Amino acid sequence: MIVDITFGTTFGHTLAHYYRLKHQQSEVIALPLALDFGEINQDDILASRQKTFEMMASGFHEQQPKDALVTPRQALQQLKTAIKRGDTLRIWWDESSANYCGFLWLCQQLSTIDNPVYQIKSPLVFPTPAVLIAISSIDELADQDIDKFNLFSYQQSLPKLIRRSWSYAWRSLRDDNRPVRIVLNGHVLSQPITFYDQFILSTMDTVHFIKVEQLLAKILGTYGSGFGSQFSEVWYRYRLHILASQGMFEIKTDKKSSKTTIRLKLTK
Repeated sequence: MIVDITFGTTFGHTLAHYYRLKHQQSEVIALPLALDFGEINQDDILASRQKTFEMMASGFHEQQPKDALVTPRQALQQLKTAIKRGDTLRIWWDESSANYCGFLWLCQQLSTIDNPVYQIKSPLVFPTPAVLIAISSIDELADQDIDKFNLFSYQQSLPKLIRRSWSYAWRSLRDDNRPVRIVLNGHVLSQPITFYDQFILSTMDTVHFIKVEQLLAKILGTYGSGFGSQFSEVWYRYRLHILASQGMFEIKTDKKSSKTTIRLKLTK
């Protein structure tokens, strides 16, 4: 049996739905670890994720992120069971930072196992006769796109020696442990915690107050999700909270709706 592994719940659901439509028996494991941000230097990856998610659980939230570790905890147990059964593993990834980091981490986890392992690295650009389709991550694909873009044709074997080579890149990121990881020219690079602040500040001005929800929509609409992970908006909320605590903004809260609006504070 082939067990498919993704690093986002969205594409995990898409892939599972694809197999149901094809009447194919399958097992899909989604590992939304969001390894493109936060500390990653602990041996227990769930412990490091817990620390990161707790750090971000403050700030301009309409709703707090809850039970963020439930899915990855269950998925890791599924993965251990699949390995123990001797199942063939197939990893789906791309060069968005969340998926790339997840792939590197998983290569380290699988560097010594004897199970057959394959990879499908999806492109982020698909030329068609009518238009050039560009996506920020595989999570944006629908189930019909799997056949439309012939994604299974990208399948390659991922032998133990190659997995071990990829694992060195993860060790390098782990040793660095700066809290933001981006992809530049096909390589994952560590960045300081302030890296994405530039997108927040360039979207604001000192004249107009803007609702936090509208600001986030503008940032994500202009610059994309940045991380390619489901927690990118949560990260921006966290950084807004930090910048506000540093006195970067003027803040107004409507007494009736409790909605918060902000603008950049004039520097003296």
